[in-house]
Amino acid sequence: MEIIQIIIFIVLLAVIFITIFLLLKSSTKNKYYEEKYSKIINIDQETEKLNNEKGKIEKTIDELRTSYREKKKIFDKLVEQAAIYNEEIELAE
Repeated sequence: MEIIQIIIFIVLLAVIFITIFLLLKSSTKNKYYEEKYSKIINIDQETEKLNNEKGKIEKTIDELRTSYREKKKIFDKLVEQAAIYNEEIELAE
C-alpha cells in the first residue's frame, strides 16, 4: 500500500513539474511573439490614430476652402468697387 502511495506521489510530482515546465515554456514563447509582433500591433494602432487625424485635417481643409471662397467673393467685389471709385476720381480730376 505504501509503495502505491509513493508511486502515486512521484507521478503527481512529475505531472506538476511537467505542467510547470510547459507553462514556463509557453510563457516564454508568448513573450517572444509579443516582442516579435509588437511593431505590427503598434503599427495598427498608429495607422488608426493617423487615419483619425487625417480625417480631422481633411475636414479643416474643407472648412478653409469654403471660407476662402466666401472671402474671395467679397474681395473681388471690393476690388470692383475700388476700380469704379478710382475711375470716378480720375474722371473728376
